[in-house]
Amino acid sequence: MNVLITGLNSYLAGNLSEELNNNDDKVTLCSVRNGIDDIELENIDVVVHCAAIVHNKKASAELYKQVNVDLTVSLAKKAKENGCKGFCFISSMAVFGKTENITRHTRPTPVSEYAKSKLAAERQLLKLASTDFFISIVRPPMIYGRNCPGNYGILSDIVQKSPFFPDSENCKSFIYIDNLTSHILQVIHASKTIVTHPTDEKNVSVFDFAREIALCHGKKLFQAKIIGALLKNIKFSVINKAFGNAYYNDDIATRIKKVSFADAVKLTENVTV
Repeated sequence: MNVLITGLNSYLAGNLSEELNNNDDKVTLCSVRNGIDDIELENIDVVVHCAAIVHNKKASAELYKQVNVDLTVSLAKKAKENGCKGFCFISSMAVFGKTENITRHTRPTPVSEYAKSKLAAERQLLKLASTDFFISIVRPPMIYGRNCPGNYGILSDIVQKSPFFPDSENCKSFIYIDNLTSHILQVIHASKTIVTHPTDEKNVSVFDFAREIALCHGKKLFQAKIIGALLKNIKFSVINKAFGNAYYNDDIATRIKKVSFADAVKLTENVTV
């Protein structure tokens, strides 16, 4: 299969390219920073759209719309016009907003401009689906893996420097990068219109995550239950996001077991499995 992946320098695009190459798919990586006019799609079977503006505090609602919605839909239309078989859109769990327990009955209620733009793009893309052009939408939770961007590095640093960690008894869905790329490969080869919610093999608490990191470094981590209890009452968005609940229920989740949770943390921490 000939696959074009957008997001030339993105963490997901780079890892997905490696996954597809290992599967003997032919991959083309490209940037959409200068628009889509110069993107060649004539010999492409599927487009996987990873490029997006993500949680940029300086970006206006209009810029989010232009890049994450208008450009996305234009690219999908161009793919369809050029005879591509389908378009895979990498969305986000963020479309569900502050919902804690996400089930198949949960309606998306995005809060941030980023999440609103993702949902808007999803809805317009699904209108393009037809018998000869599939639209697959993937809504991953927080992605982690070796050299991943985002807050994982902060968590790892805290665990390695302190013997104590707050235990807020929360529940979250995460996905290891190799599990996600494996899922995307399966989705595009299935060639059907679908919305998926991939996660690791199980939901875990932030303390569970911290404990696995500690084990990788031969450390014992102690639960700071009092601090955890206090955090539940702090009305601060960063704290609430880190120690609150946000997980996919079994009735909606696609649990990926290619790499176990324990092994995924070891690989992220660069520890031999």
